[in-house]
Amino acid sequence: MSPDSLLFLFAIGWVAVLYSMVGHGGASGYLALMTLSTIPIKDTAPIALVMNLLVAGISFAIYRRSRHFDWSLAWPFIVSAAPLAFLGGSLRLAAGTHKIVLAVVLAAAALALFIGARAGSGDTQPPKRSAALLVGAFIGLLSGVVGIGGGVFLGPIMILSRWADAKSTAAVSAVFILVNSTAGLLARPPDSVRLAMEHWPMLTVGLAGALVGSWLGAQYTPNPVLRRVLAATVLIAAAKLVIT
Repeated sequence: MSPDSLLFLFAIGWVAVLYSMVGHGGASGYLALMTLSTIPIKDTAPIALVMNLLVAGISFAIYRRSRHFDWSLAWPFIVSAAPLAFLGGSLRLAAGTHKIVLAVVLAAAALALFIGARAGSGDTQPPKRSAALLVGAFIGLLSGVVGIGGGVFLGPIMILSRWADAKSTAAVSAVFILVNSTAGLLARPPDSVRLAMEHWPMLTVGLAGALVGSWLGAQYTPNPVLRRVLAATVLIAAAKLVIT
């Protein structure tokens, strides 16, 4: 599938809407779609990270404006994740190894999305600082290696652990993704941003999708079915990487 085709761009925009509704940048979704396109695997990470910066940045701004952001909840995850996201982004994996790691991460992301869709509501309690630092560090390293922001993992962990409600989790996930994506991108070659800008139609539809999805997410509770649809899409991409 051509990255400039209307079908591909529509899918990118739709993924941006769905992910931004829950405060995610959507890198796992973009990576999943790009594996189904003609874009080389080695180019997908920087493109996904730049998309993340746009989408998560908008999500964070809208969720913060709606008063769903709690800095005291977010900072322990961020301070441990950022340096390890930079470290992960500086690692240079062989093409075959990167393909396997990406497939495993996408499969895990699909599982996290599915589990997060089944999580219920209830009383919440912020995590212990040590737990938040440990979770942030692990997700940060993983995110940097494959080129995602990590919100797809952080969000379900926070919901299942009852560390925050859905909207506060979305706000924390958005800023977490923003910081990790920046760190991961800085660790990559200087021309990474230029490479991503060559795919400006993707960036444009992602930006539009983020504006719509973030507003909807901040105002309404996202339907769990949406997470299951995203999970299925990401799982298909993971299977393609293994088979081909």
